[in-house]
Amino acid sequence: MTEKMILYGKHLCRRCNCLRILVRSRKGGFVTQNCVRCEKPQSVHVADLPDLYCGECDEKLEKFQRQNYFYYCEKCAREWELAALIPHWDELFEYYGYEIPPGNEHVYIESRIKVPLSASYSV
Repeated sequence: MTEKMILYGKHLCRRCNCLRILVRSRKGGFVTQNCVRCEKPQSVHVADLPDLYCGECDEKLEKFQRQNYFYYCEKCAREWELAALIPHWDELFEYYGYEIPPGNEHVYIESRIKVPLSASYSV
């Protein structure tokens, strides 16, 4: 898959009350959500992840964390790593540093977006 998906977190930016876009922010699949107005990054949690649907069977995907955040289709037995689906922060935003809070080295992501099968790999 070459084209990345624009996914929005479920909650608005605390600073300016605008939408936040999920982006890859560091190596290893680390994800943040950056405000579309102030561009400030914030951490992501499973509760922030949008609902996605399988591109083959149209089933709602389950969200989970292994080391990084993933979506899983139980019916098709396929999974997608969130970081592989979204753009890198520097493709959309100017630099704005993000300090990882201690003990929070992993980060998580309502729209009816279908995940293309070309982005998947078997479990």
